[in-house]
Amino acid sequence: MRKFKFTLATLLKIKEAQEKQKKLELAEAERLLRLAQEELEALYTAFETKRAEYNEKLKTGADVNDLQAYSRYFTYLRERTELQKVKVKQAEAEKLKRQAALIEAMTEVKALNKLKEAQYEEYLQELKIEQEKEIGDFVSFNVISG
Repeated sequence: MRKFKFTLATLLKIKEAQEKQKKLELAEAERLLRLAQEELEALYTAFETKRAEYNEKLKTGADVNDLQAYSRYFTYLRERTELQKVKVKQAEAEKLKRQAALIEAMTEVKALNKLKEAQYEEYLQELKIEQEKEIGDFVSFNVISG
């Protein structure tokens, strides 16, 4: 009796390996996005902390040099925040790109698995026909020789 052999087994293995790689790439893109978002949150926190400090200085009296230093720092934080927002958007876009690539890879693997199942069903049908033929030949042989 012959064994079942999927004709596209090599391609299926390659596509499964690609799917695994795409999952790793998506995980890395998600990690980078999370880091970018955390850095943005840290900038917001730094701004709020410095703003509270600035408000206290205004209440207690601040000289011109202090006010200029705060102004420069707030400008710096705003610029960094805007740059970080761009980085977050880029990281989000990269994540979506990786997600789409993974979905495509998963779709290809699923299609190949369906094809494999169909070939296996065909194999079982052929096997059944062969077995029925062998049984028929055996019965015919016994009837003729007996």
